[in-house]
Amino acid sequence: MIRKNVAQWQRRARAGLNVLRKHPDVDHDRLAATGCCFGGATGLQVACGDADLCGVVCCHGSLSVPMEEQVRQASTKILVCYGAADGFISQQRIQNFQNALEEGGADWKMIYYVEAQHSFTNPGETQKGVPGIACN
Repeated sequence: MIRKNVAQWQRRARAGLNVLRKHPDVDHDRLAATGCCFGGATGLQVACGDADLCGVVCCHGSLSVPMEEQVRQASTKILVCYGAADGFISQQRIQNFQNALEEGGADWKMIYYVEAQHSFTNPGETQKGVPGIACN
């Protein structure tokens, strides 16, 4: 599982970003990342370091807690969109994540959607009947 080896996760994400940067149609001055769930969490992994992105938007991602030195290196603006009724991530982890960004001096914001559960941006999730997952 990639989340057990965060350094490898970050290397893989940065390798993908480097491939994207080599594409001739990419505007290097306006490069950003956005993703939901694992994609959003991966965007956060890239942001917490020296990725040199304009911004990262993470929707219902896993919120791995970055180390303070990673956050201090970051110049990327971070927006986290999170469902207040999402039970997949503990309140303690959310608090630890927020504390790490605050203490590291990140430029970040977190928006809570009051009744939203995990996967709130994905149409059709509600019909799958998985507890705790619903489009809202």
